[in-house]
Amino acid sequence: MKYFKTHIILIIIVLGSIKLMSQNPKVDQARVNFIAQKLQLSPTESQKFWPIYNEYIDKIKSIRREKKKMFVSNNYSTNPADAEEFVKKFIQLDNTENQIKQEYIQKFKQSIGITKTSHLLKAEEEFRLELIKILKSD
Repeated sequence: MKYFKTHIILIIIVLGSIKLMSQNPKVDQARVNFIAQKLQLSPTESQKFWPIYNEYIDKIKSIRREKKKMFVSNNYSTNPADAEEFVKKFIQLDNTENQIKQEYIQKFKQSIGITKTSHLLKAEEEFRLELIKILKSD
């Protein structure tokens, strides 16, 4: 049973960074609250930051939905052409996600500064790890 839980957790991580960017409103709200608590933004910073962050999250969610569709539609084909197409698409989506992150990190730096941008990156990872911990405890 322990192996089964571990295996399921790994699958969830791969398919969506453990619901970090999920469409679950409770997870989304918990993420926003967690980040707000960690960043301690001033009203002016909040006004600049949250619209950019929401736009960022929407773009990342879109990429991750594409990845999820790709994983769901892959039937462990033994055809090398299918495998090559899958790998190319996977790499393309990963690259696109990284480009989005780079673009938005620059926007975050402009809106809240480098220090709070680094705190944002740490807070997102801490939040992801908290979700993993919650899943492991079930």
